[in-house]
Amino acid sequence: TNYWTTLFNYASQQTGSRQGYTEWAYSFVDALKKYQEDYTIRSFLYILEGEMDDEVYYKGLTLTENLLEIMRLKESQIRKPSIGRLSRRDFQRVIENFFLPKSSSPTHLPK
Repeated sequence: TNYWTTLFNYASQQTGSRQGYTEWAYSFVDALKKYQEDYTIRSFLYILEGEMDDEVYYKGLTLTENLLEIMRLKESQIRKPSIGRLSRRDFQRVIENFFLPKSSSPTHLPK
């Protein structure tokens, strides 16, 4: 996806002029830079600047969603209703099982 094209089309429709688009674009990028401590905003800025492929962002989201689902399942085995907490020991086990293949040493992460 070419995000700049999408942004250009949006801003052009909103502003109606090249000067308006240019001002909008600068304001938009300035806002991204101002709030880049937020992971999602920083990731989008990196994508726009060509420093990160959007596939990396989406794979990261999928990874996070899968890990959270496994944590929820683990907690549901421990208590009902769930309260969104695991003991440190259970948390470590979930992380180890999620990231480390059973047959490898802790220094080799899966691709």
